[in-house]
Amino acid sequence: MKIVGGRWANWSGGVVCKPKEIVAPKDEVALAAAVRQGRGPVRVPGTGHSFTPLNATDGTLIDLSAFRGLKSFDPERNIATFGAATRLWEVGPQLHTLGRALLNMGDIDRQTLGGVVGTGTHGTGVALGSFSSQVAGFRLLLASGEILHCSPTENETTFAGGRTALGSLGVMIDISMQVRPAYRLVEKNFLLPIGELWERLEEFVQGNRHFEFFWFPYSDVAVCKTLNESSEPAPDPRSAEALYERGERGAFDARIFTAINEVLPFVPFALRSAHRMFSSSMSGPGRVRWSHEIFPSPRTVRFNEMEYAVPFE
Repeated sequence: MKIVGGRWANWSGGVVCKPKEIVAPKDEVALAAAVRQGRGPVRVPGTGHSFTPLNATDGTLIDLSAFRGLKSFDPERNIATFGAATRLWEVGPQLHTLGRALLNMGDIDRQTLGGVVGTGTHGTGVALGSFSSQVAGFRLLLASGEILHCSPTENETTFAGGRTALGSLGVMIDISMQVRPAYRLVEKNFLLPIGELWERLEEFVQGNRHFEFFWFPYSDVAVCKTLNESSEPAPDPRSAEALYERGERGAFDARIFTAINEVLPFVPFALRSAHRMFSSSMSGPGRVRWSHEIFPSPRTVRFNEMEYAVPFE
């Protein structure tokens, strides 16, 4: 949680607020007290990766950092339970030691597990769901201080709605996730003329476990990326600490990208050349990695984003 001079800022720096109090409870009793006694609107922002003002408040901000880590694992049912504030860069390595992995992930790992579940964060894959769809159960602290156990067979309605509730129903304390045996993915990158991409889009979506593309509108080509399961060897996985550092350390090319984008609004005639350069530089060589390492990419350039969901047809 980023606090400077009593002010909280989200991951991108686009949302800032000054809460009356910031509380960091160490256990469930203290958390219940913080929720019941919170002054003004109570918010639990996780790492603040949401780009919206969802967690901005002049009331009480709760830091759940103490609610982290792997709590239990059921190997027969392939269900792992984590503290809701566990960062995604921690989840992958902890599961890997058990020979397991998440079913799917998005392309950034700076969020908490509770954050990605509560906001319906997703990855790609036409046959795969969002983080919320992988939830097997969770414990929810209500405004009254009561704790609900929610699953498909216990408090079913709250379970159904609570998996993507944006924090409106209460505070998730821990979350049980459906997992699977650890697996490797091979990534392939290639450039494709944008007209051909639209013509072949369904072919790529249906023919790969994951397909995504990036298109800078002033470029004539799209940067395409596929991920598919592989039996090829992969390097030894990084530690959680190494994954964290990977996502925070700004490389030289990232700093150049940032600088160019800051200048472009003042030299719009350079947009076409810049977009073509961005496209050509994004298509890297293929690689094989364990799933939790290859799904997320280092996003060291802070940005604001908005998404639209449209019917695939």
